[in-house]
Amino acid sequence: MDIGYQLKAAYWAVQESLRNLDHLLHMAASNCQAKAAVIPPIATGQESIPIDEITIETQLCDTEAIDAAIECYSDLHAIEGLSKKAARRTVGSLSITTHQQAIWDCIQSLNGQKSHIQQLITNNFSNRQDRFRAMHETCPGIMTTHLYRSIHCLKDRDIASIRFSWQNKIASVQMDKEKVERLIKSLEEEIKAKPHMEVPLTQIINSIASCTPEKLRARRNVKVQPAANATNRNKKIVTIAAPMPIIVLQDFYCKIGNINSFDIKARSNRKKRSDWKKSEEIGSFKGFSYQLIS
Repeated sequence: MDIGYQLKAAYWAVQESLRNLDHLLHMAASNCQAKAAVIPPIATGQESIPIDEITIETQLCDTEAIDAAIECYSDLHAIEGLSKKAARRTVGSLSITTHQQAIWDCIQSLNGQKSHIQQLITNNFSNRQDRFRAMHETCPGIMTTHLYRSIHCLKDRDIASIRFSWQNKIASVQMDKEKVERLIKSLEEEIKAKPHMEVPLTQIINSIASCTPEKLRARRNVKVQPAANATNRNKKIVTIAAPMPIIVLQDFYCKIGNINSFDIKARSNRKKRSDWKKSEEIGSFKGFSYQLIS
């Protein structure tokens, strides 16, 4: 069967499942407690700007939150003026006590269809350019970051509460001899391509070469992301990424917290972890900060 036809059929199946989910969630609205907050989207060209603040202006409840959740689940295409690289996010949860099996089956089917499209693309096209072209010829304007993401659904998990927070992580890579050699080679190539950067890049090379590889770390900031802590009646906590509203299906309502605004200055004043190691900045290159651990 032609791959283009398979992609179209899979995409139509996703759209049909989204319409079915819309219908089911509205049917369950009278037996649903919900909260949601739409995170301000990132404009085109603003993707690389560090995020210091995220202001949550409105916390939606119940019917409005259900509508916001459905809009988020159905948001698959690029929007003029908004970033095509950074995902648009709505944080919240829907706690539902009726139509549970039908909603569960619909979400499992929908997530499976999304995964099927991703597999069709990755299994049939070997490079990024071909995958992009195939996807956009079949579904013009589609945002794969939105199309591929799954809806989190917790069924019969005895969830007592869901609380939201912001994760502002730092990705850290421990260096070794091979990684250091590759880094120095890359720096030397950069000097050849950009002679005007020779002095600062040579300083980085000299500093790295004089260090023991095991003492070096490559670190980069990971963009702040919303996360949910789902706590069950036995106090067991599961942390879940929360770019879209989480659906909880069980015979009682769980408590749903609000997502607060994010302020990096306030977070910087927090006490550091006891296992946090002091470090000395060596330099930055291609998005990574290289540091010497004391």
